[in-house]
Amino acid sequence: MKYQIVYFLLFTTSIFAQNQLNTKLVSQLSYTEELNDIWGYVALDGTEYALVGTRNGTSIVSLVDPANPVEVSKVNGSRSVWRDIKTHNEYAYVVADQGEDGLLIIDMSSLPDSTGHVFWKEEVSINGIGTRLRTCHNLYIDNGFLYLSGCNIGNRGVLIFDINEDPLNPKYVGAANLNYSHDVFVRDNLLFASEINNGLLGIYDISDKANPILKATQLTSSSFTHNAWSSEDNKYVFTTDERPNAFLDVYDISDLDQIQKVEEYQVLATQGAGVIPHNTHHHNDFLITSWYTEGVVILDASRPKNLIRVGQYDTWDGPHGNFNGCWGAYPFLPSGLVLASDISNGLFVIDVDYNRASFLEGKVLDKETGQPINGAKIRFSEFEENVQSSDPNGNFTIGLLHSGRVKVFATHPEYVTDTLAIQFDDGLVVYEDFVLERLKTVDLSIEVIDRETGLLIDDADFIISSGDVDKEGSTNGFGQSNLEVIGGNSKIICGKLGYKTQEFEFIADESDPTLQIQLDKGIEDDFTFSYGWAIKTTATTGSWQRVVPQGTFFTDLKSNPDTDSPDDIGNKAFITGVNALDVAERDVDGGKTTLISPLFDISDIEDPEIEYSLWFFNGGGAGSVPNDYLEVAITNSHDTVIVETITDPNSLSGRWRDKSHINVDEFIGNSNSIQIMVTAEDASPGHLVEAGFDDFAIVSATTTPTEEEISDAGIVIRPNAFSDVLKISSAKKMNSVTLFDISGKRIISYNNINSRRLELNTTSIIPAIYIAEIIMKEGQRISYKLIKSKN
Repeated sequence: MKYQIVYFLLFTTSIFAQNQLNTKLVSQLSYTEELNDIWGYVALDGTEYALVGTRNGTSIVSLVDPANPVEVSKVNGSRSVWRDIKTHNEYAYVVADQGEDGLLIIDMSSLPDSTGHVFWKEEVSINGIGTRLRTCHNLYIDNGFLYLSGCNIGNRGVLIFDINEDPLNPKYVGAANLNYSHDVFVRDNLLFASEINNGLLGIYDISDKANPILKATQLTSSSFTHNAWSSEDNKYVFTTDERPNAFLDVYDISDLDQIQKVEEYQVLATQGAGVIPHNTHHHNDFLITSWYTEGVVILDASRPKNLIRVGQYDTWDGPHGNFNGCWGAYPFLPSGLVLASDISNGLFVIDVDYNRASFLEGKVLDKETGQPINGAKIRFSEFEENVQSSDPNGNFTIGLLHSGRVKVFATHPEYVTDTLAIQFDDGLVVYEDFVLERLKTVDLSIEVIDRETGLLIDDADFIISSGDVDKEGSTNGFGQSNLEVIGGNSKIICGKLGYKTQEFEFIADESDPTLQIQLDKGIEDDFTFSYGWAIKTTATTGSWQRVVPQGTFFTDLKSNPDTDSPDDIGNKAFITGVNALDVAERDVDGGKTTLISPLFDISDIEDPEIEYSLWFFNGGGAGSVPNDYLEVAITNSHDTVIVETITDPNSLSGRWRDKSHINVDEFIGNSNSIQIMVTAEDASPGHLVEAGFDDFAIVSATTTPTEEEISDAGIVIRPNAFSDVLKISSAKKMNSVTLFDISGKRIISYNNINSRRLELNTTSIIPAIYIAEIIMKEGQRISYKLIKSKN
């Protein structure tokens, strides 16, 4: 019996070919239901077929004319998100991970006229316990042996059946039953089990299939091993982790006692966008991978330590990231056509031009010592699709889909860039070394001083950025420190608890290798340095951490910030859900996490006011309204008062909230010492909860500038006349500040400020009259006359 389905054919002008490299769409067949996995089949007469998993069954599509695919049969089954298909001789074997199908066996010997099928649901006995087969997640067939993984039987490991004698009645042989197996692949008596829940690849010797022996396990890079496929010689195995921003990993398994990861690959054009790899297959030294929203990605794997993208066809027309797009890609048809199943957009028949990449491999060495340089970046002058780094032994590998002469750069923050002009040829390897000359350094002598008292400040923290190198340090008991830095334009951030953090630019010069930093007393913390904030947590995940934020998304809403508060110094903040690949992985869950400040003495602050920036996201849940919260409280030795509670889940998602200003006396009365507590809680029922806290300060609410300090543009300059420091603040963000002398000569310039405040160290400027030119972010240009005093 033939089945009918509504379909449309789209050719090479398809709107889905957003990213097309060395591929051409032959045809597309749309379905009225969502798809899952895919496989191929070649009949005895040479006709090729696509076997397409759908939510409700298995579709068999004739490719007699690949430009006009025709569904010739469909076997309906249980409704399931997951369905997997493999073939042996003239039979297709299908499993579903939902419902009651057991093992579907389809007889395709009479195609295209008809198919027969049975649902094999026999009882399987393991260790004396019999269980009827109902569901499995995945299967593989090798040399007449059927391997079922993630079934409802035993520990949901891998079950082994013999189908050589009777393909319609599998005979149970044994089980690799250590851990749940999400996916299984077999080659030459090695079984590769993707044990996703443990994040492990399990490798078993199945020479004796009745008694599989675990030979090795390997933790994959995102600890969520979804799929594995080995090279034809079994020297390498390729794995995918089904996580946002995860890698396709390459492991050298030539010695199972010493497995080594030798390469990892992401789709470079969308790094950090949350894209997810799904299933990879190794064929003729190429990797053909379904990469969800990136479609089919084809890598040259002839040099497994140097994977290069040589083809891609994007089947998905929506945004990057999340579980949409291409589920499976089958590359093994004799015609060379690749069959791809897109969850929403149907079956794609794709013609691939399998071109080899060109390769460059070598070392990066120190010119003076000859020693290897770790972490040097290797990149091309014209082609940005590949950037690689040298390893601790100085080795690097890189390549591109291009032939001809190309400039290649080796850069490192501590070295002068080296450039080579390389002649590349398809499929060939060029071996060249880069030799880098170290940049000149300055032995910098640093002094940190209390501006008011003139006393040296011990244990002051600082970060100096020179070139692209950041170096951290702190002053000793005499308020001094010595540090070797790269010469030239530099920036320093310096602070200590009880003082205001200062940031300014300077020139590190061996002719004057001294740097004096003056700090003003004050209570503020932009979290560049660790000032002793404590964390108390009952939540199972999502505790506060002081980090550089890395954003996550829930659907199209930004759930975690990807930057700190834009108005403070540095780039760190206190954030929940740190190091998560997606929002649901490490959000605040099963309780609350509280951030507790050090004890602050506010006895000398008139009319004290607390300032801070908050981030809050609350969403998800199974149909119920998000009910979680973020609250800020003040406590003294007697009382604790909540000063702000946020429960609105979505109104300000995706950005830091405007700075809060809390008058202490309005809440807690007279108190000389206070602490701040910031709590994010996952209430019941649970939803997704993420929070951030940054740009904290306690200031005097009664401090107001004089008339001379206020301009029509809302700019405040203090003091004028100035001596060693000049502070500029504005109601709106500034882009640049430049000081000129009266002859028009530029004295000092600060660019790309992107902030409403700036503090200039002016110790090196001689007493005179100056003009300050301030350019606002929106382009407004304002000038002021300033005086540098002699004192």
